Amino acid sequence: FFNRVYAHILDNDGPEDGFTYRGRGIFQLTGKSNYKRYGGLAGLDLVGNPDLANDPKNAAELAVVYMMDHCAQGAGFEQMKLAVGRSTADINARKNQRFSEFLASGEFNA
Repeated sequence: FFNRVYAHILDNDGPEDGFTYRGRGIFQLTGKSNYKRYGGLAGLDLVGNPDLANDPKNAAELAVVYMMDHCAQGAGFEQMKLAVGRSTADINARKNQRFSEFLASGEFNA
């Protein structure tokens, strides 16, 4: 299934790459190019050992570098929300409310 669905995308070029670089971790990181990019940003050899993405500590680190990468160059919170998926209006409003609360508390540094 994975080899058929993910064949020849995201730098998957081997016959088993679709399965090898299937979704793992918090954000279901998918594709050889993403394993290379985000593994590199997190200091992990995900291309050589894709299952590292399932380790909870690594999965959290990958989630952070993924979000930071998508918020690069001042794109900010709105771009971060888009990076992790679309939301309904009510969920988006709650995310905005929580973000405002974190900013006001000083717990979160935008």
